Amino acid sequence: MAVATAPKQIHGTAQALPELAGFDDFVLKLMRDWKVNGTSIAIVKDGEVVLSQGYGLRDTERNLEVTPHTLLPIGSTTKTFTTAGIALLADEGLINWDTPVRQYLPTFKLWDQFASDRMTPKDMACHRSGLPRHDLVWYGSKEPRRVLFERLQYLEPTADFRTVWQYQNLMFMGLGYLTEEVSGMTWEEFIQARIFDPLGMSGSKVTSTQAKESPELSRGYRKVKKT
Repeated sequence: MAVATAPKQIHGTAQALPELAGFDDFVLKLMRDWKVNGTSIAIVKDGEVVLSQGYGLRDTERNLEVTPHTLLPIGSTTKTFTTAGIALLADEGLINWDTPVRQYLPTFKLWDQFASDRMTPKDMACHRSGLPRHDLVWYGSKEPRRVLFERLQYLEPTADFRTVWQYQNLMFMGLGYLTEEVSGMTWEEFIQARIFDPLGMSGSKVTSTQAKESPELSRGYRKVKKT
């Protein structure tokens, strides 16, 4: 998990910027249309943050507003950090996107022997493993990545390797585990040291435990249909 926070506000609100006239109304309409309680938006131009602004509420019960420093759980957007981390290792020659994963992790094993032998980091990142979601294997689990990695061999595919796109969270868990084995750091340590720290993302967190310590953490909401 990672939780991102908006950058430090530089040039005030959208109302203070003539070129963003009507932007607030546009955002608020989208929030109403998509039934979003709160969001935070940053606009960067030529390497400079020209706008960083919160909209709506981070806690509806206590009527707490979203600010530029609110922590927002970002869910599967963390996959972008994982692939960015693999890309960094690839740039350093420690990983090749098209080299079979087994060359880095000899114990890598799937139900399908053909896929086990040929699966590459690129395959894992492109959701073309042949596996369906199998989310009950990991969702809510406290097992370490190594254990989940070892259980991949018991998950039955529903398509042939590299034939269809099927969203697959466990393959990204595998990329996280690959990051750990190659870098010698945990995924959390690697993302903090190689991405967050160099970018000055001092408010961003890599674990839910860290995020819960912040008074700026936004609560999560979902729409419930009335019966």
